[in-house]
Amino acid sequence: AALAALGAACGTLTAIGFGFPPSLIVIGLYGFGPVLTALALRRGTVRCGWLGTAIAASAAAIATAILGTLGSRLGVLPLAAPYVAVVWVCALAQPLHISEADEARPRPSVLNVRRLPRNF
Repeated sequence: AALAALGAACGTLTAIGFGFPPSLIVIGLYGFGPVLTALALRRGTVRCGWLGTAIAASAAAIATAILGTLGSRLGVLPLAAPYVAVVWVCALAQPLHISEADEARPRPSVLNVRRLPRNF
């Protein structure tokens, strides 16, 4: 719940600060994507810090405005595209963990998931 509140607050305050249409702010357009972004970056596999999560949530509100304007001119709805774009940018910006064998791979996950054998 705290992450959802953080995302909604960052997105809504960013929208108010940039002067986005109040009617869209009231219906929560600039809060939905930032909430998803905050949840993905703090509880997903990317694992950004708190400051990075707040910045990304604000960026999701800006991306919603940009892609919404562009989409309305093209006649398409952006739907979750702003959230997806911001999370992918954050995921691509994360440093890779280099093992002793010099193989580039993502940082190890916090949870250790056990793989089950496949029976094909």
